[in-house]
Amino acid sequence: GSPADPDFDQYTLLKSSLAGDGFNNMAWYDNKAVDAAIEAGRKSGDKAERKKAYDTVQRELVKNPGYTFLTHIDHVYVVDDRFGPLTTQVEPHDHGLASGPWWNIEDWKPAT
Repeated sequence: GSPADPDFDQYTLLKSSLAGDGFNNMAWYDNKAVDAAIEAGRKSGDKAERKKAYDTVQRELVKNPGYTFLTHIDHVYVVDDRFGPLTTQVEPHDHGLASGPWWNIEDWKPAT
């Protein structure tokens, strides 16, 4: 699982219209049911409807995975002790781009 909003990576990873677009949909995944569910999830502001849509995506991926992820990359971050307050959170497999230790960097202040 991922603590990130599914729109952040499911759309670019699975949307068939993005097949072969650089880092997007690298597997050329093409599943019309997934496309429709992703669009439904992206368009709805209702939490229950979004859950239903992304549950459909998950069920379709069980039937036709498209990808098999074999690794998980460990990350090590180093920050000078002068900065804080540093708090941690679960990091999705987005290599720190969406969250990671940087999620509240605007709150960090150097110690005086």
